[in-house]
Amino acid sequence: MRIQVPIVQESLRMLAARLQVDLCALMAVNPRFPDPDMPLHGTPVALPSVESAIGVISQTCSIFSPDPQLSWIPLTPIAQMEMTDYDVLIVGSGAGGGAVLWRLAEQWGANGKRIGMIEQGDLAIPTHACNLPTMDFEHLTRYLNSPAISKPVPGLWGSRIVSALGGKTLFWMHASPRMTAEVLSGWPVTYEEMNKYYAIAEELTYTSRTYTDDSRLNDIMLNRLRDNGFPEAIPIPFAADMNQTRLGEIHSSVFFSSIACMASAMFRRPFDLAVRTTAVKVHVDNKSIAGVSVMTADGNYHSIRAKTVVLSGGAIQTPRLLLASNIPGRAIGHYLINHSFIRAEAIQSRGDFPELAGICNALIPQKTGSPFQIQIQNEWFFPKFKTLPLASTVKLAFAAFGAVQPRYENCVRIAPGNKHSLGLPQVYVDFSYSEEDRAIIRMMETAVPKAIQAAGFDPISGAGGAITCLMPLGSDFHEAGTCRMGHNPQTSATDAFGGIHDIDGLYVADNSVLPTIGAGNPTLSTIALAIRTADRIISLEREHGS
Repeated sequence: MRIQVPIVQESLRMLAARLQVDLCALMAVNPRFPDPDMPLHGTPVALPSVESAIGVISQTCSIFSPDPQLSWIPLTPIAQMEMTDYDVLIVGSGAGGGAVLWRLAEQWGANGKRIGMIEQGDLAIPTHACNLPTMDFEHLTRYLNSPAISKPVPGLWGSRIVSALGGKTLFWMHASPRMTAEVLSGWPVTYEEMNKYYAIAEELTYTSRTYTDDSRLNDIMLNRLRDNGFPEAIPIPFAADMNQTRLGEIHSSVFFSSIACMASAMFRRPFDLAVRTTAVKVHVDNKSIAGVSVMTADGNYHSIRAKTVVLSGGAIQTPRLLLASNIPGRAIGHYLINHSFIRAEAIQSRGDFPELAGICNALIPQKTGSPFQIQIQNEWFFPKFKTLPLASTVKLAFAAFGAVQPRYENCVRIAPGNKHSLGLPQVYVDFSYSEEDRAIIRMMETAVPKAIQAAGFDPISGAGGAITCLMPLGSDFHEAGTCRMGHNPQTSATDAFGGIHDIDGLYVADNSVLPTIGAGNPTLSTIALAIRTADRIISLEREHGS
């Protein structure tokens, strides 16, 4: 049907309102007027039939409007956690805590078990710092050293206690070698079982040797090292997701952090998470864990009940909490280990390498008779927005990490009368190198110049002509051993699964359970053992039929 429009300046919108006709249906039968507000100038207009109007207009869709969420990961009010009885409560969100959460979520699915996690720090960044386009090494270091993120460790001044969701995995340097068979021979876990969990940990963290594929600089370096006295040289096993986007599945978080574990867990099952919440005491009832007292940022105390508690605060914070809670154990806080760490720099003419040289990421691993490893690197990641002028030389850093012997006198201790602002006693570290440790340092001081020479580089001398320098205590960030696992309660704090001796349901899953670390970076081993601890918790739950 057509009508004559009596008003010259009338539009389709005005006509639809006057005749109470749907505007979309009116425009559909009058394609000559694509703009609903253009004047019709008295032109005849077709009116839609009732049938055609129904055919044109779809049912109105509702707008997806969920409850607002102000953080990039769902958080749970501590008052709500206080009202919940948890099957597993994880204290700390670093490598070990993240791996336990991931494994429980992967194995349990949405089975109704209640899992909670608390973190002393706040939300900092939602991924490893190297995944952020604003970061290079200088900015990453400055951000890590911000007082809001980390604080130095008294007595271990080169290290930092990191307080943020994700812990030190937000800043770690991704090197992920397995411990050697010689190192593992002193652990209460078989070599075969560790290899099983290493494989799982490598899949979780995307650890491989492919990070330097097609890098001519790394190929040249490896060939030179292998031909000149270091046949064992390999690319550093690196925790970096090198997969491309396929079938719409993005792989944008290249460098691993425990945030990835939390993301995987939250899409598999619900769990509760509270930040700015400090565990100040673990509670034990008749040799079984009962829960944890916590202090929130507002200074209030709360009590969280749990039949299993996993402590994952690291080799400084975990023994601090256990000691403050008067948990018995002669070895708790003792046998602190890390790596002795020396460093050197070397250069070579840029003209000796191809135009597209790439990066260097080479490793001379620990072997029998050489209780140290040497990592050889330039800038291991390159922000795409950063432009550097073409240098006349290539500069490499040679970093050697030496084994340190576990000794009872190297320890973490607390001063009960000196309370920290977060409600815990102040922590101190007593640490020194033994003569055996110093002998290994001297071996590294000899080996590093030989590696520089084998690579065909010229060393850069420091003050007094020295080629190498010994880094301050703790600069490796590899502290471990303070809740070491073992069979004897007199010389170990936990059993072979990370369970505190003689207390049911209280576990440790962080660097502190490692009884030795040799010269290897510890994070992959910590993740592997944390997954194994989670499997132990799952197995015991199944045995008890709960």
